[in-house]
Amino acid sequence: MGVLAYLLLVLDQALAGALGGTLFLAGAWAFLHSSLQKWAIDVTPESRATVVSLFASALFLGSAAGTAFGVEYVASGSTAPHFGVGLAVMVTLAVAVLVARHRYGD
Repeated sequence: MGVLAYLLLVLDQALAGALGGTLFLAGAWAFLHSSLQKWAIDVTPESRATVVSLFASALFLGSAAGTAFGVEYVASGSTAPHFGVGLAVMVTLAVAVLVARHRYGD
C-alpha cells in the first residue's frame, strides 16, 4: 500500500493522485505501525524498553527528516522529487519488513 501510495503521488499530484496516495498511505501506515508496535513489545522483557525507545525515536526522527528534506520542494511547487524519495524509502522499508518477517516470523 505504501509503495502504491508514493507511486501515485509521483505520477499525479492533482486531486485524484493526492486522494488515492493519501488513502493508501494512511492504510499502509496503520498496518505497518500496528505491526511494528506488536513486534516491539514481543521482544524479551530486558530489551523491551530499548526497542520501544528506538521505535519511537525512529518514528519522530524519520518524520522530521522527511519534512526537512521536502520543504524546499513543496515551497517551489515541485513535489514529484520529494515523493520519489518517499517511494525509494518505502520500497526499502517494504523489502526490509518482508525479509525480517520471513526471517523472524510472527
